[in-house]
Amino acid sequence: MFHRIKILFKLQFSSRRKTKNIKSKSTLQTLGMNALIFLAVTAVFIGLFYLLKKYISIEINMNVLIFLVGLTQIFSIISGTVELSKELYEPRDLNVLLSLPVNKEDVLISKLLIFYQEEVKRCLLFLAPLLIGYGIYHLGQTPWYYYFLVVSLFLFFPLFNVLISAIIGFIVSAIKMFVQRFKLVKLFGAILLYALIAVLLYFILEKVPNPLRILQLYNSFIISLSSFIEKACKYIIFYQNLVGVIFLKSVLKNLFIALAYLFGVIAVATALLYPFYYKVIWRNNESTVTNKGVVKKNTFHKNTFTTFFLKEFKLNTRDTTTLVKTYVLLIFLPLIIYALNQIYFSISLTELGLNLTLIFNVVVILFVSTGSNTESACIISKEGLEFSLIKTAPTKAKNIVWAKLLFNFIITTIMLTATFLVLFFKARTFFSLDTLLYLLFGILFFNISHILWSAELDIINPRINEYNEVGNSSSNPNVKEASTLSVLISLVAIVILVGSIFFLKTYAFLIFIVIASIFLAYRFYHINKIIKIYFNEIEF
Repeated sequence: MFHRIKILFKLQFSSRRKTKNIKSKSTLQTLGMNALIFLAVTAVFIGLFYLLKKYISIEINMNVLIFLVGLTQIFSIISGTVELSKELYEPRDLNVLLSLPVNKEDVLISKLLIFYQEEVKRCLLFLAPLLIGYGIYHLGQTPWYYYFLVVSLFLFFPLFNVLISAIIGFIVSAIKMFVQRFKLVKLFGAILLYALIAVLLYFILEKVPNPLRILQLYNSFIISLSSFIEKACKYIIFYQNLVGVIFLKSVLKNLFIALAYLFGVIAVATALLYPFYYKVIWRNNESTVTNKGVVKKNTFHKNTFTTFFLKEFKLNTRDTTTLVKTYVLLIFLPLIIYALNQIYFSISLTELGLNLTLIFNVVVILFVSTGSNTESACIISKEGLEFSLIKTAPTKAKNIVWAKLLFNFIITTIMLTATFLVLFFKARTFFSLDTLLYLLFGILFFNISHILWSAELDIINPRINEYNEVGNSSSNPNVKEASTLSVLISLVAIVILVGSIFFLKTYAFLIFIVIASIFLAYRFYHINKIIKIYFNEIEF
């Protein structure tokens, strides 16, 4: 068994090393680079201790160290869970490894060992500098055995992290496997998560004092932070016990508790992974038929525009994860605006302050909304070789393009309307409904203009072959150009709004919406012209 695990470990280790080091560096260069990172991170932690002591008046003691160790390791476990889930359940080499004359448990253990050595490297660059930096900060007060115990107990930290990540990763993968079989569960889960985030944000922001006094808030923040650190340390299990051993506080008791936690986690990981690991990877990698004998009849529509729009709608909504990734900032825009304005309007604002608050809202909304339109910059490219079928469809070219863009129009309009409803709810005592409606339609017009301009880029210069090779739009230059245009359009719109508010006060918002309307009309005219000239000339 150990011999098989050793061979599997060497195979994967050498493969990962070749993948990461295409232009191989010497061992001395790698060690030198890691040493510089170690020293730099140590210096950052020492600086952090000085800042906490001098400006926030927090005593740098064992509780602070436990809190920071726990915090860094929580982040390590979260990132580790994501990486380990991919490593255990979705790697390209999994089918190859399972086809070798080894047990599935050998593959599992070898992969955990690979990830353990990666976690050791991560802890050497982040956890070790924290512990060493604490000792240097208290130089003269730290006994010699502190550094000896840090080195002796160091390997326990990454081991605990890997086991916790493996347990959480297994649970997440099992849930993912269940959700993939029942898509409605995935949709309702996403809606429930969004609602929970909204409720949590509401309760947190309700605690912001009104009126907001910065100095008073600062003092209460310091007191609350110190109290929170002290209370949190009681719940940072395992790490608290190991740090207690390092400081020689109830050594035998803390060591016994830490080992009990470690063996308990090992037992849970063994009970979950050994019997069910192969079942989960089999379910994730095999294409199984779930709707046996169910044949859906084709639905006929009176016009091809409806057919193409419904096709785009199904493609965009069939996978909740992809939909959320594409429009994540736009989906959370109402919550962002709610949070910002809850803080803004807790402060006593002058007329200038109110104008600046409104401008800053427009800045955030414009940048987020236009930044979410990059999918429009690959409406042709993402069809791949199937575009040949679309191109020969018995319909006008403009029907195909407008059907592809309509979904983006609808979702951005819905989210921008929801955002302005939130803004109206928070700012109705300061700004009239007319003012906010002018801004809504002005931003909506600028946003649709950007969608049309982004689509033009892909119609003029589609990247169909590149998309076939890569399988996504991340390397598409049209997407990058659309991102640049989003910044440019947002900046121009903001300059127009600022100039109108401060120099043409009476007609400020009217001017804003008129310019946005003219720009939108021009983009409508221009894209129709582009479709007529370029669409039928697109080749592969």
